[in-house]
Amino acid sequence: MGITVKGADSLKSNLKSVYTCSKMEGFILLRSSAVSALITFFLLASTPAGAEPMPSANLSDAAKCPFVVLARFDSSTSPKAGVSNEDLYFQGLRCHFVVEKILKAAAKSELTQGAKFALQYEFQDGSACQMPRDFEWQKSLPVPKSRWILYMEPAGCQSGELYRTYRGDFGARPFSAAALKEAQALVAR
Repeated sequence: MGITVKGADSLKSNLKSVYTCSKMEGFILLRSSAVSALITFFLLASTPAGAEPMPSANLSDAAKCPFVVLARFDSSTSPKAGVSNEDLYFQGLRCHFVVEKILKAAAKSELTQGAKFALQYEFQDGSACQMPRDFEWQKSLPVPKSRWILYMEPAGCQSGELYRTYRGDFGARPFSAAALKEAQALVAR
């Protein structure tokens, strides 16, 4: 048995338009919520969180290291068994150099001309996130007897036991007369 209500077609039409409008308002609300979330995200992302990007390496900062020497590459240790190429790229390898000339040394220095010392030789400057695909540590080591200007500091061990260069490979500069002159000028400041 059907009940006929006067104006039922008009009521259906009105309900349909209210439902459509509600769907539309929901979409507008949803869209404005998404925009608000994005704005909030970008505002929070642009707010300093205590960490800043690493500044670019530069020789003026390198010259602030307590030790700057002209040295000759002597040898390197072999990596421990099982150490990956990627670990070597990011952690470096212990190498030995011989001091040819001291350009700058801390007051109580163990370094003397002709002294052999250990250096944690790094293959990157600390800003790399990934190892280059073609990296081979054997090909990246200095050539035996090659000369280097090293901007370095103690590596946190006992004084004179092990050194590390300023920002990894950036602080190990191949020798040239111009590079030596530049290093001498920087440490004289």
